[in-house]
Amino acid sequence: MPEDVSQLTEAQKDVLILTLLDTVEQLEARIRELEAQLGKDSHNSSKPSSSDGLKKPAANEKSLRPKRKRKVGGQVGHKGHTLKWRSPRNTYDKLPQETNRVCCC
Repeated sequence: MPEDVSQLTEAQKDVLILTLLDTVEQLEARIRELEAQLGKDSHNSSKPSSSDGLKKPAANEKSLRPKRKRKVGGQVGHKGHTLKWRSPRNTYDKLPQETNRVCCC
């Protein structure tokens, strides 16, 4: 491409403009292609989740449930209920070991 465009003829300028427009069109197509690749992850393509990298999901992607008024876990002022300890009902005596085993090896 010449540095001084003023020295070109009208035909040469027309060819240059058409070449530049073609180049711009190719570059815009490549940009669209790359942006589409950037937007893909394991949720919207067949890529495995391990290829997502360390990028965390956006806050609006985490949960669709509304926020609760209460915190998770035991609530303040609520008396807990616990199972009471009981001694075991059934106790088993140790079974005698067999001393006269025959090995069938």
